[in-house]
Amino acid sequence: MDIGARARKNEQIVLRRLADSGLEPVATALKVDKSTISRLKDAAISQVAGTMAVLGLKVVPVEFKCYRAEDIEPLLKLAQQHMRRVTSVHDFAEEDPE
Repeated sequence: MDIGARARKNEQIVLRRLADSGLEPVATALKVDKSTISRLKDAAISQVAGTMAVLGLKVVPVEFKCYRAEDIEPLLKLAQQHMRRVTSVHDFAEEDPE
């Protein structure tokens, strides 16, 4: 993803979350007037989102977990190898020893 696209995505995530929560809770938490948050929304968020993109950063909601691809790829490969052998849900069942 190019820098411009990443910047737009960062901005969209912030603005969407701000719209979901509303200006008042953000203003209260930051101990500023609601109008200050509104001004930030109109100007500064775009600049911060662009700066983050240039620095190779992105906005991720706090409920998401971030992992490096190098850490996940071996696990994914193992899972894919196992799943190639699975042809039905019965392949997951453990047979009772007789």
